Amino acid sequence: VRAFAEFADSVLAARSPLGVGHFEQLLVNGLLDAQPHVLSESVAGRGPAVLPSAVRRAADFCAEHAHEPISVADMALAARVSVRSLREGFRVHLATTPLAYLRRVRLDLARRDLLAIADGHGFGTVTEVALRWGFAHLGRFTGHYRRVYGETPSQTLRRKAGYPQKGAVPVVSG
Repeated sequence: VRAFAEFADSVLAARSPLGVGHFEQLLVNGLLDAQPHVLSESVAGRGPAVLPSAVRRAADFCAEHAHEPISVADMALAARVSVRSLREGFRVHLATTPLAYLRRVRLDLARRDLLAIADGHGFGTVTEVALRWGFAHLGRFTGHYRRVYGETPSQTLRRKAGYPQKGAVPVVSG
């Protein structure tokens, strides 16, 4: 809760409504999952085991709504299973969590935007792209991006824009 309050007061929060919405959903779902209450059984749900089709429905929902502040509960509703079943389905069939999957979808979209900017088909900065896709903590965005793509977002822009990679030898014509 303290981290959310600090983030909500930040300049980046004002620039990323998607990031704020995502953080709010994460906070609410975390509280519901961690704290026992009179509706614990209802929230947890006891739905049927997740089948690959349910995981596929949730994945499709992520792709179609990545620009919105969606939660695991939203994904489960779209997949027509309980939150618990959805989490289990993602663990078994994709070896990840629903939110990690959503983060990867958004990382892919951020990379698409960065490549478009680098190729001259768009405008913006790494910060603007990160915020657009709900990554309000720029250090974490860069870390996730580097783990997935093997380079930082700014390296993607430099490489595609024709700037040499760090350590590359420039080509000089005659």
